[in-house]
Amino acid sequence: MSDTDEVVFKFPANVTITNSSDLHEQLKEIAVGTSDIRLDASEVEKIDTAGLQLIFAFIRSYMSKEKMANNIDMSAELKQAMAGLGIEEWIYT
Repeated sequence: MSDTDEVVFKFPANVTITNSSDLHEQLKEIAVGTSDIRLDASEVEKIDTAGLQLIFAFIRSYMSKEKMANNIDMSAELKQAMAGLGIEEWIYT
């Protein structure tokens, strides 16, 4: 895979502490040698603070600020969880 290919990482319906370790490993694998990553969290139905931390840690480590808002598809549940923690605007600023 070249570093110009877009890779889409699709999150499962549940992004919680029970699967955050596995998801972390999967995200690390796709980040190696890939410069264009799209996060598809459009079908997330349940997310806890561990899941939110995983997403934000990945964004901060592997995605530039300019690309963040354009490369993340979020479900209403994810947006609501972000709003509950007061971090919903962080992704767009």
